Amino acid sequence: SVATGDTVAAGQELAVVEAMKMEHPVTAAVAGVVTVHVAEGDAVAAQALIAVVEPAEHAAPAENT
Repeated sequence: SVATGDTVAAGQELAVVEAMKMEHPVTAAVAGVVTVHVAEGDAVAAQALIAVVEPAEHAAPAENT
């Protein structure tokens, strides 16, 4: 998992979301700085915003996201 202010690479795992007893990894589409909008263990609605990655300058998108 990552925290607000962390710098991440494109394709890096940001979090693991658990739904219906299954785990789903969430990865960064681009390299940049993360802002997290939920806390570990929070229940969130479908399609809820959980984190934002502010793209780094000249960041290339991740492959297979």
